[in-house]
Amino acid sequence: ADGNMIVFSREYSNSYESNDAVKIDNFGENIGIRSNGKILAVEARYLVISTDTIFYNLANLRVQDYQLTFEPENLATGLLEAYFVDKFLGTKTAFNLSGNTTFSFSITADPASKAADRFYVIFQLTRPVPVQHIDITATLNRDNTVALNWKVTNEAGMAMYVAERSKDGRVFSPIGSVAPVNNNGGDPAYLLN
Repeated sequence: ADGNMIVFSREYSNSYESNDAVKIDNFGENIGIRSNGKILAVEARYLVISTDTIFYNLANLRVQDYQLTFEPENLATGLLEAYFVDKFLGTKTAFNLSGNTTFSFSITADPASKAADRFYVIFQLTRPVPVQHIDITATLNRDNTVALNWKVTNEAGMAMYVAERSKDGRVFSPIGSVAPVNNNGGDPAYLLN
């Protein structure tokens, strides 16, 4: 038996920080979270957004059957879906964000069945973002900061706009947020420096 935990909060970032705990391997089977070049037992991340991906790392698995159980708490917002991806089998299976879900898998004589990066979880929006149209521009300021401007049409039901940055196009970290106007029909404009 082995396990790990991911905690999502506005207080954390998706980069490696003091709230993350590096995994200490044991002599048996190991499963960790692969993030920022490290294998973690606990990862503190920013709030879940669409296309967030959790990469797992397997080690020391034997030829036999296994089970992975996901036990989400407070993730069922109605806006996100989660999928468990098995690269070896080529499957993508939705799982429950309001209760426990168990996935069974086998390690076979095929070396690819115990690849360290066999599994990941991806989050996706269940419905479109609640704006009808968005115009966005980014301008480099003289002090090498970037001004991000956007204007939306028919904004409704938004909780927050979060701007993120990525060096590789896969891993994103939040850099700022703006509260919405939520004026249901106007055309609010926003600026984030």
